Amino acid sequence: KRDKLIHDSNSNSKEEAEDDDDIDMECKDNDYEITTENKPFFYLLLDLPTMPLFKDTEETKFIPQIPLPELLNKFNGKIFQTLPDGTKKQYKFARLPPYLLVSFRRFHENNFLVEKNCTIVSFILKGLDLREYLFPPECDKSMLKTWKTKRLKNRLKKLGCAEKTVDAICEKQELIDEIIKRFPNQKRWKTKYDLIGQICHEGKDYHKGNNKAL
Repeated sequence: KRDKLIHDSNSNSKEEAEDDDDIDMECKDNDYEITTENKPFFYLLLDLPTMPLFKDTEETKFIPQIPLPELLNKFNGKIFQTLPDGTKKQYKFARLPPYLLVSFRRFHENNFLVEKNCTIVSFILKGLDLREYLFPPECDKSMLKTWKTKRLKNRLKKLGCAEKTVDAICEKQELIDEIIKRFPNQKRWKTKYDLIGQICHEGKDYHKGNNKAL
């Protein structure tokens, strides 16, 4: 069971989804290996901070609160998530959907029981801006260099460049420069969302309780 927020973009983006395959890029160093992968998502699953271990009779005073933007810092391109095997992951948005579903991981299971994390998440009703979490590959020369020439040409055509002009370009670097030049300026990106719905789980048990839509 998870709580979910549903956000609607305040402007519809005219950007079309890429028809090309996902990118898998590997960079090997002496001590580590870097792999980049593009993955589509249906909703964002965010981890909540750990609840305090000690409580008194006035339990409500110990319920922590956290703003939604702080949880979204997972996608700011600076924070690394360390997995049990020592692997480190970093998350970024390459594209933003017209509707954004956000889910919080509230239940944690161990060998003895399932605990619910009751952390209160404060969110923005209108104008949630995800601009600082968006990193389009069309603005990253190092990422564009991993694209095949065919993909670069297809992307350039979608950005409005005439087909004859694109076909006449032979150098890969020239294609990259033209894509960066034509890609919309950051000020024109559609990155703001308004809250249009919320689903909350009421109850402390994982398999019991009710889901309430607001």
